[in-house]
Amino acid sequence: MNDLRPNADRFSVLRVLTVAAPLLVIAAVVVQYTDAYRAAPSGDLGIFQSHVRGDPYYVPGVPSPTVFGLFVPVLLLGAAMPALRRRWPVTRGELVVVFCMLFVAVPILGAGFWHNFPGLQQELVRSRNLDHTMAVSPSLWPNHGNLIEGASCEDANEPLPGMTWTVEGTGEAAPIDSPDDVTGAGQCIRILHRERKDRTTLTLELHRASVARFVRPMVRYAICAWLRLDDPDSGTNAQLSAGLALDELTDLANVGTETRPSMTAWDRFIVRGSIDYQVPRTLDQRFFVRLTFSGSGTLYVRDFRIIDTEESFRYFEGYLEATPDIYDQLDDPDRSEVRVKPDGHWARWRYLLVGRVPWRAWAKPLALWGLLVAGSFLAMFCLVQIFYRQWEKRDRLTFPLQTFVLDLTRGGENGRLEIFYSMPFWIGLGLSAVYLSLQQWNTYYPEVPAVHLTLSIPDLLPTGPLKDATANMRRSLLIDVRPAFVAVAFFMSLEFSLSVVVFFGLGVLYKLVVFFTPLQHMHAGEGRYGTTHYPDTMLATGSLLFIALHCVFAASRHLVAVLRSVLGGLATPGSPGSPDTDDTRERRADRWSAAGLALSAVLIVGFALGAGLNPFFVAIYLLVYLLLALSAARIRAETGIPHQMILPFTPQLLLLSVGGTFFFGFRETLFTCQAAFLYLGAFLMLAPILAESMAAATRAEVPQVRMNCCLFAAFVLAIVIGGITCLFWAYTVGAEQMHPALVDSGSLYRQTVYNLQKDDVLINEHFRDHPDAEPVITAIKARRIAQPPRPLWITAAISFALTALLAVARVIWLGFPLHPLGFALAFTPAIQSLWPSIAVGHLVKRLGLRFGGVQLSRNVLRPFFVGLFVGDLLTVALWRVLESTVLYAGQGG
Repeated sequence: MNDLRPNADRFSVLRVLTVAAPLLVIAAVVVQYTDAYRAAPSGDLGIFQSHVRGDPYYVPGVPSPTVFGLFVPVLLLGAAMPALRRRWPVTRGELVVVFCMLFVAVPILGAGFWHNFPGLQQELVRSRNLDHTMAVSPSLWPNHGNLIEGASCEDANEPLPGMTWTVEGTGEAAPIDSPDDVTGAGQCIRILHRERKDRTTLTLELHRASVARFVRPMVRYAICAWLRLDDPDSGTNAQLSAGLALDELTDLANVGTETRPSMTAWDRFIVRGSIDYQVPRTLDQRFFVRLTFSGSGTLYVRDFRIIDTEESFRYFEGYLEATPDIYDQLDDPDRSEVRVKPDGHWARWRYLLVGRVPWRAWAKPLALWGLLVAGSFLAMFCLVQIFYRQWEKRDRLTFPLQTFVLDLTRGGENGRLEIFYSMPFWIGLGLSAVYLSLQQWNTYYPEVPAVHLTLSIPDLLPTGPLKDATANMRRSLLIDVRPAFVAVAFFMSLEFSLSVVVFFGLGVLYKLVVFFTPLQHMHAGEGRYGTTHYPDTMLATGSLLFIALHCVFAASRHLVAVLRSVLGGLATPGSPGSPDTDDTRERRADRWSAAGLALSAVLIVGFALGAGLNPFFVAIYLLVYLLLALSAARIRAETGIPHQMILPFTPQLLLLSVGGTFFFGFRETLFTCQAAFLYLGAFLMLAPILAESMAAATRAEVPQVRMNCCLFAAFVLAIVIGGITCLFWAYTVGAEQMHPALVDSGSLYRQTVYNLQKDDVLINEHFRDHPDAEPVITAIKARRIAQPPRPLWITAAISFALTALLAVARVIWLGFPLHPLGFALAFTPAIQSLWPSIAVGHLVKRLGLRFGGVQLSRNVLRPFFVGLFVGDLLTVALWRVLESTVLYAGQGG
């Protein structure tokens, strides 16, 4: 680091990767280690409470504590060792890029992707929700596929080797086209019983010696079939069972009444069976699945499946380990529950990477979801790349969050880091570290004195109507000042910080007025759908959608220029008359961005087709969220809001507002849960991170092309390293033994399933009111049953219109004091958590400029708040590691 000044000619991608790659590996281990063993109970109120998912240490949106915990020691190491700076020089631009790579990668390693993605794909299996799980493509969650693929009962005339179907009894059984085939089910077996004494058995026998794939002992399987029962009598029953011998079968499920249409059974074919049937230890050469039908009526049967679900349960439970000697002594049933820990140096390293995780079961889901993840990231990157020049050159946005890394890496004439020789910096860092550390010590040792800048406004109110009105606003009316957030608020514009506080206050006043009016009883969908986030979510959604569309409209001239450069010709750089100018480089970047957007569309559509989803739905759904991510990037570029929850995180409301599952389909609705990693964590918030990284690179004079290469490398490394680390840890100790946040996806599914049950109520009401209608849901009937909840649209439209009026007021009224972004964010969880810190930062900045002027702000307050910010995150990183180590040691290592 003997040359800390910008020097584009000396920038080396190889040198950056040499520094960043080991840091990413360390970051993956640290993130997983701290989250695995720091098992704080959900909802624990600590000094680092994020108000998101109950994690008391998570700092949402801003650079993770892990980023500064790794990056600052690198700076200190270089500053303390002159010999290192001379022998291995690293420029300031390279340091900035290393920071940006960590900035991008750490969210993917943790809450932004890997700590949400695996659990979301397996929640339905874990919750034993068979009909919902089987309605989703098996390619989206880990399994080894259907053992009897292509050999179901309707295909019995063309049996596969080792599989034998047998039909016995007094009923009439024959293959036919599925009745009322509104879902494309194809063929089925119809079993007709005319007498109550009729009995028919449909038996599948698997022979180990000749079947391609056989069941394994002590392994769990989903064994099920799709059944439809017509005209049963009081004694009719269809029983599904499985086992090792026909006289020792285990009952899995039964159907005794006429099946009804539902959201998972539009044609009345309901799925019945077990999702976690465990094959007995005494498995021999045969395995049987039998369907027994007795009593009068007509039974339609199709799509038998035997799917290995062991890998999903083991993700939550973990595997046992055994040495090769012990493993050789185990019988086959016990071997299915353990993984071999081999001897030898290289064998152990291979085992760490691929030995414990069932990669064969994960191969198809990871490949398929990889298309969506890669397509979404590529689309975000290209959109940010296109809009960044508009924000940087024409709008001249400030990108407040890049201030910290640029100040940390600024070097003087002698090559030393200037910030480390600033007294206000060390004062801010020390105050932040002491303040937070004392609070943490106080939680363990109450006798240690600590200052708590926390105050609950509802607790101060006397008992009465006003206290009751604020009961549901306890979190948003909690004054909790956090040093890092105050520091970021200092770098915001005074106009915006004032707008945030004003509109938050108006939002509180609105809620108080609503409490004393009949509006308090209005719920999403006029009472049919339940959510605790209505109407705040729709108010935020309408405003943020306007910000996204306004962002596109404001850049319309720039976008037209980009389109012309993409469609127009581009002379070869370096050819006569076509020097490699800035304009030429920009045109080349535009063409690459357009190609990237086209490729991302192909990847997303490929995912939809592979997952059996409607490509149009997936494309539109992701387009809306990409627009919201773009608005988040614009918001962060202008304001630096240090929180990830500036995006709506309840997309089910958006779907319900246009018809829900009746309009989109059951599988598409559940897809929003499986793809919840887009908004639950920080994946979509990579768009602001990318914009801030580009801004830091511009200010550090880093070549944009090389910066882009490093950012893509960080993304790929984070996906690969994070996947190996996260899945290995889960299959080692079991995700249920780790931090609750790693497996806390059940609430999202429960909310979605609750809404689906409401849809089933609508279906039952429709056929109750139309007794003569055939009990099968067609597209026409679905449109009649679906009743879009208009209040959702109205709420979002009002918010959209108010934000538009504020934007117009800023144009026609020079000096208008309120910023439309303040209103757009007033109803988001971000502002509900940050408004006290923003108010403090605004007050300090205004007073500093009033009494000290620009010089005081630049020479004293700026380095002080940089130190306050860095000290906050370094303290969090240190305490996370210390607490995880203590808990790990307390659990016996």
